[in-house]
Amino acid sequence: MAPRHRGGRHRLPDEGRRRTGPAPARPARHGRRARQPRRPGVGAVSNAAKRKGDAAEREIAKILSDHLGLTVRRKLGAGRSDDEGDIDGVPDTTVQVKNFADITRAIRQGLDDLATQQRNASTTHGVLFVRRPGGRWIAVMEVEQWCTLWREAT
Repeated sequence: MAPRHRGGRHRLPDEGRRRTGPAPARPARHGRRARQPRRPGVGAVSNAAKRKGDAAEREIAKILSDHLGLTVRRKLGAGRSDDEGDIDGVPDTTVQVKNFADITRAIRQGLDDLATQQRNASTTHGVLFVRRPGGRWIAVMEVEQWCTLWREAT
């Protein structure tokens, strides 16, 4: 009988040895493409948090389109140094969207991001949309932003 290790299965002769060099690409199975080895800086790999954020931006774009009667869409290329917000189509307004479990962190980080993005875009108004627990969206803005909005609305 072959010796057993802690995992409870038989160990093959080359198992447990450290490999050197990049892992070989696996052959395609069931009609799928073979997975290519990762190359640093080439192609963005999507993850759950990014998908969640992208979905939140699409949802806010649809809500704004429906309520304002404007063609509002999500901007692509977030995270750049010259980022001008998450949503395009609201005139003279920078829109930032956050969908974090920690609403306090979302507001703190979102307002910081919004200030930078508003400077980059040179817009008069800025608003942060944050999803509350339970799915409702709230609009957050600093007092100065609200005062500017109120003055222009009256």
